[in-house]
Amino acid sequence: WTTSSPMSVSRALHTSTYIPSTDKVLIMGGYNATSQMLSSSELFTLNANPPWSTTGNKELTLARAMHSSILLSNGNVLVVGTYYTTSGTVSNTAEIWSP
Repeated sequence: WTTSSPMSVSRALHTSTYIPSTDKVLIMGGYNATSQMLSSSELFTLNANPPWSTTGNKELTLARAMHSSILLSNGNVLVVGTYYTTSGTVSNTAEIWSP
């Protein structure tokens, strides 16, 4: 293991999806250090200095945690579901992120 610089936001129960066409990892949603659900995303680029960058205005349309994500064949990322701990409900929503 080798340490890296930290993410811009502390996250738990987020997803990470490797995007080969950009050689980046998309980190999405999760809970922050005060247990608030996040709609923010950030990108990790290996061998970049600094390795972390924002996704600009490409935030999730819905704050998500305990969701799933998968890389699609066209290079986009499908993000589905979430769990709301405050109400104990789940969501069937989906959205697509494009690099």
